[in-house]
Amino acid sequence: MAQKFLVIANCKQGGRTAFFDQLLSELASCSVFDDISLVVMPPVPYLGQLVSASPQVFQWGVQMVSGRSGTAWTGSYDASMVAEIGAQYVCIGHSERRQHDREDSLVTISQYQQVVEAGLTPIFCVGETAKQRAQGQSITILESQLSAVFNSDCFAKLPKHDIIVAYEPVWAIGADKPADAQSVSTEFSWLTSYLTAQFSHGQYTLCYGGSVGPGNCQQFAKLPEVNGLLVGRASLDIDAIKGVLLECSGY
Repeated sequence: MAQKFLVIANCKQGGRTAFFDQLLSELASCSVFDDISLVVMPPVPYLGQLVSASPQVFQWGVQMVSGRSGTAWTGSYDASMVAEIGAQYVCIGHSERRQHDREDSLVTISQYQQVVEAGLTPIFCVGETAKQRAQGQSITILESQLSAVFNSDCFAKLPKHDIIVAYEPVWAIGADKPADAQSVSTEFSWLTSYLTAQFSHGQYTLCYGGSVGPGNCQQFAKLPEVNGLLVGRASLDIDAIKGVLLECSGY
C-alpha cells in the first residue's frame, strides 16, 4: 500500500454540514500531505456532497456496509453503492458494531467479500476486551477474528487486494487511561508475523486505534510495525485531528 503514514478519521455518528465544511477548509491547508494519507469516514448521508467538494488530498471511506445481496433489505446499502459515489475504503468488524449490532464472524465475512468484490479496500478491525486480556487471551482472540475471514470458503476466491488491519483493543476505546505503545507492542509483533504468513492476496498495513489523539499518537506512530492510526472521537474535534496529522507527519 502507500508508503505515506495513514490517518483514518472515523467520524462515527457525528458531524453536520457546517462541521464538515470547516473540516475540509482547515485540513486542506495543512502542510502534511507529503507525509500523510488521510481517509475520512463520515456518516453516509454526507459522503456524496463531501466527495464532490473535497480537494484531492482527501480520501473517503464508510463505517460499514450490509454484506447482503439483493434489494429486499430496508435501510441497507452495499459496497458497490458507496464505491459509485467515491468511497475507497470500508471499515469492517469494529467492536461497536460487533457488540451493539451483533455483527458476528458470518456477517464480517460477507461484508469483507462484498467490499473486495466492489474494488474497495477493507479496514478490518480486531481487538480483545479487558476480560479477555486479563485472561491472557489477546492473541487467541486476534487470531480467531482474522482467521474467520482468511479461512472462510470465499476468501481464496477473492481477487488480489490490499488490506488495512486496525488493532483496536476494546479496553482502550474511550478509556480514561488509554493504552500506551509498550502495552500493545506484543500484539503488533504477532500481527506482523501472522499477516506475513497468512495474507498473500496483496499488501497489508497495520494501524492502531483506541483513544488516539494529539499527545499520545506519536508513540504509536513510532512502533516499527505501525504505519497508521484509526482515530475516533478526536476526528470530531478539528484542532485535535489537525494535531494528530501534524504530530505524525514524518513517520
